[in-house]
Amino acid sequence: MTEISYGDLTFYDTHPGVIAAMGALVGLQPPPVETSRVLELGCGTGFNLLAIALSLPQARVTGVDISEAHVQRAREAARAAGVTNAEFQCLSIDDFPAAENSFDYVIAHGVYSWVPEATRDAILAIAARSIAPNGLAYISYNINPGWRLRILVRDTLRYFEGASIPDARARVNALAAALPNPDSAYSRALRSELANLDGAPDYYIAHEHLVPFLTPVFFEEFVNHAAAHGLQFAVESRLDSNLFARPDATQTHIEEAAGGGYIRREQYLDLLLGRYFRRSILCRDGLPINRDIDPLSLLDRNFTLTVTPTASTPESLQVRSAWGDNLTVTDPVDIELLHQWTSAGPIPVSAQWLAGIVRKELDLDGAGEAADPLVASVLWNGAREGLWSIRDHIPPVVNVVSSHPIANPLARLQAPDAAECTNCLHRRIILTPAQQHIVPLLDGSRTAAAIAGEMQCEPAEAEKVIIQLAGLGFLIA
Repeated sequence: MTEISYGDLTFYDTHPGVIAAMGALVGLQPPPVETSRVLELGCGTGFNLLAIALSLPQARVTGVDISEAHVQRAREAARAAGVTNAEFQCLSIDDFPAAENSFDYVIAHGVYSWVPEATRDAILAIAARSIAPNGLAYISYNINPGWRLRILVRDTLRYFEGASIPDARARVNALAAALPNPDSAYSRALRSELANLDGAPDYYIAHEHLVPFLTPVFFEEFVNHAAAHGLQFAVESRLDSNLFARPDATQTHIEEAAGGGYIRREQYLDLLLGRYFRRSILCRDGLPINRDIDPLSLLDRNFTLTVTPTASTPESLQVRSAWGDNLTVTDPVDIELLHQWTSAGPIPVSAQWLAGIVRKELDLDGAGEAADPLVASVLWNGAREGLWSIRDHIPPVVNVVSSHPIANPLARLQAPDAAECTNCLHRRIILTPAQQHIVPLLDGSRTAAAIAGEMQCEPAEAEKVIIQLAGLGFLIA
C-alpha cells in the first residue's frame, strides 16, 4: 500500500518567500529569495519545487528523491510546464553529496519522521553542510504528545494492512462502531482520531500511517538533534504556531509553569496543545534570534490573505482559513480589512496598503507616524489569529483578466487529471468542474470568446469562470 504515490502536491509553508519572511521576523537576514538556490530532500513528484521554480524564474532549484518513478514524473512535468531552472536527481538522501554553502534554502517536508534513524541524521547533516551562512532549512516532522493518540489509528490500520486501503478504512470504522465501551477513554480517543481521517485521500493513509518507519519525537529531542549538527531552531513557519504569537496570558502561564529558556517553553506549549506536527525553520548555530517581536517591524512587510469569508452578520464575519479552520471575526476593523482585501483579489499587499484602510477605519488619517503603533497592532493581532500571513516574495499573479488570459502553467498541467490544483500563491485549491475544464485552455492563445466556443457555452459564462480563477490566484501576466 505504501507504493501509492503521494500525489502532485505543493506545500505553502515550504516556499522560500514564506521561510525568508519568518526568518526575518525573528531578526535573521535570509538570502534574497528571487535569486536563491533551493534544495528539496524527498521531493516526491517534484510539483512543490516546480511551483517554486515557476514563481522564482531566477532561482535554481534541485530535487532529490529515491523513487525513479517520482523523478521521472518530475522531469516530464518540468518539460511540459516549461520549467528550465529545476533539476531532479534520483538518489537516496543518505547518498546526496551536498557541497558546503551550496544552497540558500533546504526543504524536507514530510520526510524526517518517516525514515530510518540514519536518514534523519543525513537530513540534518546535509542542511548543516549545505546552507549558506545566513541560509535557512525548513523541516516538518511528527511530534509528541499529539502522536501518542494518532498511534492508535496507525496501529489499528496496520492490523488490516493486507487489505486495500478502502477495505482497511471500512474495517477500522466497523471496529470503532462495535466498541463495547463506547464512553471509555480508549473509545473516545479512537473515534476522535478516526474522525480526522474522514475525507483523507488514500495516499495520505498510505504514507502517514502505513509506512514501515514512523518516529514522532518531542520538540526538545528534535532541537537537540539539530544542535548536534550545528543548527538551531529559529521559528515555526506559521506565525500563529509560535509561542510568541500566543495570547499574553498563555505566555505568562507557560513562563511560570515551564521556566527555563524559550525552547523549554515551546515544548511546554506542545504539551498544553497536544500538538502533533511541527514545521520548523532552522539556521546556523550562533546567529542571533530575537523572538521579542516589535509589531512596528510589520510595517515593512508584505502580507497574503489566509482566510476566505463564508458568512456574515451585522456584528461578525465567518471565515475559513487555508488550513481548514473555521473562525469568527468580530473586530470591525478586521472585518473591513477582510472585505476590501477579498474584493481586491488574491495579490499579496504591502503593509502600507493595509495601513490606509486601518487609518481610515480608526479615523487616523491626519495622525502621521503617531498612528503607526495602532496600525501595527492591528496587523500583528490579525497575523496572530491566522487571518493573514507575512511573505517576502510577491509572485507573478494578477487579479484582472486580459484579452488572452494565461493560467499558472503548473495548474494547466494538473487540471486535466485532478480538481486540486496549485495557484500562483503556492496554495492548493479545489476547482469546480467548470474551472477545472477551463484552466488548461488558458495558455494565452485564446480570447474568452474562443474559449467559450471550445467549451460550448456562452461567452459571458466563460468570462465568469475566468474571473473566478483570477480571484483564486490562478492567472499570471
